[in-house]
Amino acid sequence: MVAVQVSQPERCHFCGVTLTGPLAPHSCGACGLPQPLEAGVSADPFRIFGVFRRFSQDRSVLQRRLLELSRALHPDRFVKAEAHLRQASLERMGLVNEAYRQLSDREALREFLFAEAGFSGKRAQEPEDLELASRWFELEEEAQQAHELAQFEGELLNRSAAIEARLKHLEELYDRGEDPTSTLAEMHLVVQSRNTLKSLARDVERLKARLG
Repeated sequence: MVAVQVSQPERCHFCGVTLTGPLAPHSCGACGLPQPLEAGVSADPFRIFGVFRRFSQDRSVLQRRLLELSRALHPDRFVKAEAHLRQASLERMGLVNEAYRQLSDREALREFLFAEAGFSGKRAQEPEDLELASRWFELEEEAQQAHELAQFEGELLNRSAAIEARLKHLEELYDRGEDPTSTLAEMHLVVQSRNTLKSLARDVERLKARLG
């Protein structure tokens, strides 16, 4: 079984026993019943899976943890149970599945952390991205020759590679706990830059197809 740490002990909704062990706080180790989701229950994927708060996760650990929780919570176990237990099973399993999705997908995990930190919407773009966007509009309007388009595409690829390297570095900084709030703020800006570059790359491909 995967060792799990529960920050705040809770009691079973049905038998009153303190929820401890690898299935806490999702299922009671004493009576084996899934715990109903209370209003305001944390949807923090790190807490749900009992793993450290970082981007780098061991996929095998996540898979073992998912299997462990699924065995205890899966709705098939409660087909003949009372309605409130079936509902608790469905809701808990949904919570676990969503947490697994976020922990397994760095982009989804970034979005969770951005939302949690209050980072939303677009921020001022970096000068390099503004320059590339401006040059792209000129290329698109004037339908420049193929070699000029190829040069722009090369610059776009170089900038994209630099962005990916920077994003990886910021994730490593976050995992080390070095000023996580500031790191997330910078990461949010970098992700916005990456989205801009991806959009430009799609536009380039469309223009190349049009020019033949």
